[in-house]
Amino acid sequence: MPWRAHLEFLVFKLKTSSQRLSKMHGQCSLLAPPAELAFTLELEQCKPFMKNSDLTNRVASARLLSRGSLSPTSLTLSRCIASTTPLQYGKARAIELKYHDGTCTLAVPLPLNGFDEERVFSIPPETTVADIIAQIEAEDKSVQSVAIRSARGEEFQPEDTLQKVLTDDFELLLNDQVLPVRAPVFTGSAYQSLADDGDLDVRSVAQKAAIIMLRSDLERLGKWKISHPEFMQMCQERGIPKKQAPEVLQAFHQTGVVFYFGKSDDEDLTHSVFLQPRSILDSYLESIGLSPLSSQLFEQQRESLMAKIQALEPEHVALVNLRRELEATATRQANVIAYGLSTSLVGAFGLYFWLSFIHFSWDIMEPVTYFTGFGVSIIGYAWWSLTNQEYEYENIYHYVYTRRLRKQMAKSKFDKERYDALTEELRVAREQLAQTELVLSKSTPLQANYLHLLDTKRELKPPALAAPQKDENVPL
Repeated sequence: MPWRAHLEFLVFKLKTSSQRLSKMHGQCSLLAPPAELAFTLELEQCKPFMKNSDLTNRVASARLLSRGSLSPTSLTLSRCIASTTPLQYGKARAIELKYHDGTCTLAVPLPLNGFDEERVFSIPPETTVADIIAQIEAEDKSVQSVAIRSARGEEFQPEDTLQKVLTDDFELLLNDQVLPVRAPVFTGSAYQSLADDGDLDVRSVAQKAAIIMLRSDLERLGKWKISHPEFMQMCQERGIPKKQAPEVLQAFHQTGVVFYFGKSDDEDLTHSVFLQPRSILDSYLESIGLSPLSSQLFEQQRESLMAKIQALEPEHVALVNLRRELEATATRQANVIAYGLSTSLVGAFGLYFWLSFIHFSWDIMEPVTYFTGFGVSIIGYAWWSLTNQEYEYENIYHYVYTRRLRKQMAKSKFDKERYDALTEELRVAREQLAQTELVLSKSTPLQANYLHLLDTKRELKPPALAAPQKDENVPL
């Protein structure tokens, strides 16, 4: 609190005045009244803000004892200063930690028994917790214990780096004080701490959205490179401040979104922003005798697809052969039924002919043929009602064949779901293999444009050393 700090300072001045009086001995009577008067005036100014009566009495007693001999004054002042509570920072006050140009700056209130002062530490992200603790202890000898723990109370190990600590808010423990530290968040131009109330800055979110939009537009632009002024114009059109645009470009360069060589001696490189860094990297690796990254990724994709096809084909072939046997059996059974129905129709025709013209007369058989034809119509309507198919010979044959095939599959325990899944997997794998081989047939700089066809779930290996290819080097 401000009034506590001011009282601490007044006590400190009184102690200093008493020490000067001790050294001067003979001039004590001359110097004491002015010091007493100045201290009394400052004490009266602080009374409205003083809520701690005990501290007020101690300071007043120190003032009164200063009128007497020097020994009681020195002793009483020492007791007063020793018993006065040192300046404390409440837990609600968060230490500000900033990140800029690869270095974190942490402002810590030191010394602990002093006034409202801060010591700023420059800490790279790779610094360990043990090194941070050593720096703080070396800065203030009054610090007896230093610890760094997460907001949940879990202490970090001495070998943990600051980069790991910054994944979330954390706490700095100095003796018995707990100082919360806000982990930095990216706001576009640098990393800054959140506000004390924990709310996100709306402008920060808007800047992030603008940067994401800029990156998406650059990827869809379809150009090999653009000029530096064009990039700045795109930043301005998307609401990115002019001062922040160079930092966004530098961040894109460091993360591999674009390539920008602003410090190059080549004027063309200085004024150009390359939008296809993968193609440039592939050409460079090929020119120095290394296997291009895109080519190796597609080679790994092809090997993976071929291994997958070889692993699935034996089981799929066995299921295909079994299905063919079952289909052949069902076809034979359906043909037998079809031949039987054909024979029955021919036999019925011969029977009706014999009854109508030889054994009986047409007058007797005419009602029989009528009811027979009407019965066939009833059977056809019943067929349509049950199967939702027209009463045709082809539909009848397919219906019989399907029923026989299902019975054969159930009898042989054929796994139709597994068969369909394997068929689909092999179809997709063969299509991807054809696409991969088509990409590998293209030139190296163009292969990076088809990286979206890769299966990103696989574990990819780094590019391996390959023999130099003198005739196929692609200049940058």
